[in-house]
Amino acid sequence: MDRGYLIGVDGSKPNQFKIECGLNSIASSALDIIMKVKNNQLTNAELYDNYVKSLKNKDEAVNYTEFNIKCRSLFNTQRLLRKKGKDSKSSKEDIISLNGRILKPQTEKQVKSD
Repeated sequence: MDRGYLIGVDGSKPNQFKIECGLNSIASSALDIIMKVKNNQLTNAELYDNYVKSLKNKDEAVNYTEFNIKCRSLFNTQRLLRKKGKDSKSSKEDIISLNGRILKPQTEKQVKSD
């Protein structure tokens, strides 16, 4: 699967975006997960489950509440959007989606023709 990049981010340096924005490792993982899934959206519970599955050592995973606290910067900066689920008292059914769209890196022919 070809990996795209957020609008305005230099495709040759995908990790530079995370470093410049000061994302913690958990928020960075969450952003990577959302960028890789189809339609760039998951429920909050699915996002957390994918985060846990992405770890080599499952014992290093933070709990659900701490995960949401660590990801708060993604919502505050509007990199991710949250749409409340059916149960207003629980965040597990909330739909988390990427704000914007992912662009595939341009080939040399596309760059020269622009």
